[in-house]
Amino acid sequence: PRLMARLMESEDAGAAEFASAAHALKSISRNVGAVRVGNLCGELEDAARQGRIEFAKYRDVLIEALEQTLAALGNVTGTPSFVASTAREAERISA
Repeated sequence: PRLMARLMESEDAGAAEFASAAHALKSISRNVGAVRVGNLCGELEDAARQGRIEFAKYRDVLIEALEQTLAALGNVTGTPSFVASTAREAERISA
């Protein structure tokens, strides 16, 4: 949730910071096999590197993908109660 919160917070910090945050979430997502989340973050990173912050366009689908990923990880690790609200927790952290 902290990397998602960082992404949300960096939306107003400028394209370079947003690209860095998107890159961080992309990298960790791909490291754990969360391809959909990683690909979405890659698109956000690419756009930000071109000076466009397109978070609003991807926000809901990214949160949904992150929630699905965390739920799947929770099923594998046996901690579904932890992951059920983790993506939404990122919203709370960044607020």
